[in-house]
Amino acid sequence: MKLIVYYVLFMILGDFLAYLIGYAVESRWPEPIVSLSVFVFFYMAFLWVAWIFAVRLTEPKAEPTQAAGATQIPVDEARQSPA
Repeated sequence: MKLIVYYVLFMILGDFLAYLIGYAVESRWPEPIVSLSVFVFFYMAFLWVAWIFAVRLTEPKAEPTQAAGATQIPVDEARQSPA
C-alpha cells in the first residue's frame, strides 16, 4: 500500500513539473507540436522516475546477519570433536 501511495505522490509532482516545462516551451515556441512533444516526453519520463523513487523508498531494509559483538566460529572448528 505504501508503494502505491508514494508512486501516486511522485506522479502528481511529476505531472505538475511536466506541465510547467511544457508551458515554458509553449511560451517560447508557439507551435503546439513542440510543446506537446516535450510534455509527452517528460510525462513518460516521470512515470518511470516516479516508479524508481517509490520502489527505492519502500524496499525492505537489510537485516544484520549476526548480533553486534558476536563471534562467528569457522565451520571446520565447529565440526571437530574434542580429542
